[in-house]
Amino acid sequence: MTENEEAEFNRMMAIVVKQSVVWYREQDFSRMNDDARSELESLFTDGDEYDSMASVQISLNVMMMGNAWQDKRLYEIAARAAQLSYDVKTLGKPDGKVALRQLLDELSELLREPKFSEEE
Repeated sequence: MTENEEAEFNRMMAIVVKQSVVWYREQDFSRMNDDARSELESLFTDGDEYDSMASVQISLNVMMMGNAWQDKRLYEIAARAAQLSYDVKTLGKPDGKVALRQLLDELSELLREPKFSEEE
């Protein structure tokens, strides 16, 4: 990758990460791409089931945020979301949905800290 390509990649990643912070802080996923949006919105629907890929989506997005800010708390939340993605006792079931909603609430609260709102 050339220096210019790397600079452009870093610029684009910064935009994606900042937008992800807004989505997760506000828990408004309406501007995500269709697949990711439907996965996350399934956590807010009536009923007990949800899209099991939601935990993977959360984990990957939060890991990117953790990497951008080098914040251990974000890595821990990403790890917890990843664990929920392979726990057969909770995956796609009511307990998993509740756990992911609680995790999203915790993440939303964390992302309200001023350092995550800088340069939006």
